[in-house]
Formats: sequence, C-alpha cells, structure tokens
Amino acid sequence: MFKMSAVLGRLKRGVQAVVDEYKISRPLKAQKHEIDAVLDFFCNFKDFRSLSSCAKNTGLDIDLCAQIKHHLYEQRKLGLYYFEADSPPQKYMRKFILERFPQITANSGILEVGPGENPVFPVAEYPNWFGVDKYLQDGVIDFKEQAWAKNKYPVNRILKGGWENLTDACKSTGLTGKFDIVVGSHSFEHVFKPIQSLVEANRMLRAGGLLVLFVPDGLTDDINTKDPTHTMYIVPDMMNEFFNCAGGFKDISIEQFRPNADLVITAVKI
Repeated sequence: MFKMSAVLGRLKRGVQAVVDEYKISRPLKAQKHEIDAVLDFFCNFKDFRSLSSCAKNTGLDIDLCAQIKHHLYEQRKLGLYYFEADSPPQKYMRKFILERFPQITANSGILEVGPGENPVFPVAEYPNWFGVDKYLQDGVIDFKEQAWAKNKYPVNRILKGGWENLTDACKSTGLTGKFDIVVGSHSFEHVFKPIQSLVEANRMLRAGGLLVLFVPDGLTDDINTKDPTHTMYIVPDMMNEFFNCAGGFKDISIEQFRPNADLVITAVKI
C-alpha cells in the first residue's frame, strides 16, 4: 500500500509539472501595467521573491505572475542572462568596475580571488594581475570534477589559496597591502569564514583600495543561482553586519547587478 501511494504521488507530481509547463508556455496575455508590476517586484522587493509573494504584493493571480516572470526572463529583463544569452558575465562585471571606478587602469594592481575559467580581468591585458584560487591543482582549477583554466594562467600569476588565507597565499608576491583592487566573481559565497575573509581582503589593499564582490542575490527564487557548494545566500543586512564586524572599510555599497540574480558589493579600504 505504501509503495502504491508513493508511485501515485510521483505520478501526481509529474502531471502537475506538465500542467505548470503548459501554463508557462501559453502565449502571454498580460497588460503592460501587469508586466511592469511583476518586473518591479522582482527588481525591487526587499524580502524573499517567490511567486506567492509576487502574487500577494502585485494583486495578480499566481499563474499570471509565473507567466510574466517567464516572459521577463525570455526578454532578458531578469536573471543570469540579463546582459547576453549564454555568455559569461565577467566582461560586464569589468565594465561596471571601470565605469564606476575610473582609477582602475590597465596598470593597476589586481588581486582576483576564485577566477576559475573566466576572470573578471584577463591576465594578458593586466600585467599586474594575480589570481588566488583554492581549487588550483597541478596547473588547473579542479572544481566540481571539471578541469578549468588549463594553461590559462602563467604559473607565477596564479596562487593556491582562498579568501580566508590571502595573506599567506600572497606572501610570494611581495604585494601585501599594495593592491589597488581585490575582486571576486561568485566566489565569496563559498567561504566558511566571511568576516575573516573581509579582514584578509583589507590586508591585501592599499589605503583607498577597492573591494568588489559579485555574489548571488540571497532573496531570489532563481534556481540557477543555487549551488550546494554555497555556504550562505547573501542579503544586504548580512553583508553590512559582516563589514561592521570586520572593520577597515568605508563607502560600502550593495546593489543589484543582474536583477533577481546577483548583487555587486563595493567598499573602500580606510
């Protein structure tokens, strides 16, 4: 009897998934003000963004919220592919930094933590770039059973280490306390010691140097931003408390980078 109920339960869930997909796949029938309301919700709502909370806060039917959300993702108004379909976002991260902080130039001292396969700053274009990656192993970045960045980085420019131990990892560079910017693209959310990690980043920077973090938005319901290797899902209040505990930074800013996908966090070393 138990086995039969389990099978029926799985069948019911399967049928519901087909029904839900059908609902989302139908031609969108929504007025402009309804689309605008859902877009505003997923861009600006300051609590957990789910379809149920979308319906509650916009006054729209939950199925209509789902259809509009799907439409907005297809139009790249929300989500990881906000800038460009099927493309790494690092060039847009770099563009954001260079436009917001024109003091960062091709000759700036750059420390990138967790560059993986796609660094924010290409090593060939930035001669004072150094990378630190805790998954570096025998010349490749071994992460999630994938060998990333094979022969991508010169051996003297990529170091083994993580946010929590930047001081030790970067001893050989002689640049502790001299970097103009410390940057991480979707690496900070993997740390076990977030406050210590901010302290370490601060030690690597010169006075007035920049810390820039791109992290998943902890308030989104976007399944593409969820990962079992994440140790935390970051929200602004959380980061502000981490900075308060770590000390040593000013001009802290936390804002959306890709709506309903990730945040960009910037701070200046005092």
